[in-house]
Amino acid sequence: MAGMLIPLLLYADDIVLLGRTRVAVQRLLHYLHAFCVESGLEVNMDKTVWLLGGYVPVGFVAGELWYAGMRVRQVAEFKYLGLVLGGHGLKPMVDARVGAARVAWRRLQGVLVQHGWRDRATRLVLFDTFVKTTLLFGTAVWGSHVLPSTCQLSRDATGPLGVLYRGALRALLGVGKLRNEIVYVLSGRLPL
Repeated sequence: MAGMLIPLLLYADDIVLLGRTRVAVQRLLHYLHAFCVESGLEVNMDKTVWLLGGYVPVGFVAGELWYAGMRVRQVAEFKYLGLVLGGHGLKPMVDARVGAARVAWRRLQGVLVQHGWRDRATRLVLFDTFVKTTLLFGTAVWGSHVLPSTCQLSRDATGPLGVLYRGALRALLGVGKLRNEIVYVLSGRLPL
């Protein structure tokens, strides 16, 4: 993820094992099996799948993966925490979040107009509740995609997340072309 290997993502009873090679993932599956035997846990093989990601040459055969003597089914995409992961990076997931946030933003605009809510504080709380949470849903999975390759935090000035976020804040505040810093001060919000 963004040039950094994170071999394991855990959330509640969901798990994702990540590896750069089939051998590495097979080793992780063996470790998982040993842990499950030791702790009395079971893996639901009906929901257990694997995905080949990144650049894959034409005609490449990945081989098979096994868990406790059972073949693990290969898929082209799967859903983790409600987010669809595909084999070609995280950009489609980020784009999906931006698209979902745009829909939430349009709905919120309709509600604000319908009810005549003009109070700035109310509008901003509703924005945070319905739009910002939609925009940032699942950042534990895809958040590294929006970081530079150095993995240093930076302000997203031109990316789709920042553009949507600041555009919505400007509309909620009723201001036009102002410097980003002024928009953040007026809204009481930090950059993403």
